[in-house]
Amino acid sequence: MKKDGTETVPVVILGKEYPVRCPANERDRLERLARFVDEKMREVRDSGAALGTDRVAVVTALNIANELFEVQDRRREEAEEVGARTSRMLETVQRLLDEESDEDGLADRTAE
Repeated sequence: MKKDGTETVPVVILGKEYPVRCPANERDRLERLARFVDEKMREVRDSGAALGTDRVAVVTALNIANELFEVQDRRREEAEEVGARTSRMLETVQRLLDEESDEDGLADRTAE
């Protein structure tokens, strides 16, 4: 480990080793990420198209970015739905409170 708390971790992607520096406490995550990237690059490489390593890397990066965007879009849609449901629930609660308040006021007037 270096003085700054980082270490150099060897990762292997498509059979080639790359030394990557990361915080010591993130080594496991880096290794998982490297395995993920290696797997995705192998999928692209083995898809049948004759691509060079650079092109495999670019196509893989685009595929991963597309997956990320899809997840972000779903999360945004879910957050909007939760917001809409919350608003409807608050409106219902407010309406019920208003009705209860109106009934209490009516009961007070009839008791007078």
